[in-house]
Amino acid sequence: MTVRELISEAVSVAVAGLAKSRGFRKKGLTFRRKHGQTTQVINFQLSRGNTAAEGDFYVNIGISFDAVTTLGGDTTGLLMIAGEAVHFGARLEELAPETPAQWEVTQQTDARALGEQLGATLAPVIDRLEAIESPACMLREFSLDEGTQRILRAELEYVGGNFNAALAELKLVAAEFADRQGMSIESLIERHRLHELKPLLS
Repeated sequence: MTVRELISEAVSVAVAGLAKSRGFRKKGLTFRRKHGQTTQVINFQLSRGNTAAEGDFYVNIGISFDAVTTLGGDTTGLLMIAGEAVHFGARLEELAPETPAQWEVTQQTDARALGEQLGATLAPVIDRLEAIESPACMLREFSLDEGTQRILRAELEYVGGNFNAALAELKLVAAEFADRQGMSIESLIERHRLHELKPLLS
């Protein structure tokens, strides 16, 4: 059995049953579901340097929000997971403490044992995703207070009608990235289509 086949089998052991019960649909090594006002993705990304005999993979988690997509803002800086842009993206190790950054596999790897380990790691993460059905839920679940994550926080506050909170986040982003082109408050409002914030600038 090749490394790719081993990984595929491990993924099936880890996620197929659990994900199916939660509404995820499998395509290749990617699981997607529509959950409330969000689209959620779990993707198992194979490293490019893998061979038939050995290799590794990463686990990516992504969330998109219907209301933010409807704004029609700039998607240039968004993370791509399995070919689609997501508003929030993270590696599994960012959401599950003590998880390896990459999962190593050889032809001697026990696919079922690996799958069971993956499943045990993913279960609490999927539980956490279960709680995220809307922008407001995301704001409660994640701080989104580092760097450009604040842009997403501003967008989520905005679609919830919290314009002053949204503007406050953009001001923090503009101050942190003042040396970068296109990161002024005015530019951020235009790029992300947060037009109701303009009157608050005066």
